[in-house]
Amino acid sequence: MYDNASLSRLFSSFNPNLLMSTTYYRTDLYQEQVEKVPVTNFFGSVMKMIHTDSTY
Repeated sequence: MYDNASLSRLFSSFNPNLLMSTTYYRTDLYQEQVEKVPVTNFFGSVMKMIHTDSTY
């Protein structure tokens, strides 16, 4: 039932009455189509890291 659930399925499952809020998401900030992105890829993503020898 939940295998490869997409972000769009997650967003469409939100019930504003149960959340007591209105949900909103922006697709212009995320390069992939939300219909094709599995929820696990979004929340389990690995961020790009750049190694430097300098300190903060």
